[in-house]
Amino acid sequence: MKRVNVRCCCQPTKVLGTMEIPETIKSPTTFRAVPVTAMPRAPLPNGDAEFVSHVIRVEEVVLDSGRKRELAVYAEERPIEFWRQFASFKEGDRV
Repeated sequence: MKRVNVRCCCQPTKVLGTMEIPETIKSPTTFRAVPVTAMPRAPLPNGDAEFVSHVIRVEEVVLDSGRKRELAVYAEERPIEFWRQFASFKEGDRV
């Protein structure tokens, strides 16, 4: 896993914190993340539990008048309370 910034969608220079994303992500994409508080939705036929997960969007962000680019989690107008439910989210942190 690698750690990236979680950036505000309205103000990309504003960082809400950091979050781990799969090491294999090298370009804009989405991945699914399971909150710490997730309850099983329903048992699967093999006996495993299926958990509620959320789609997290990773975007390439252009900063500093185009001189700096980075992959970041795009907050999509989700409040800070949403991000706090993920174990890998560190509020106020920056990479």
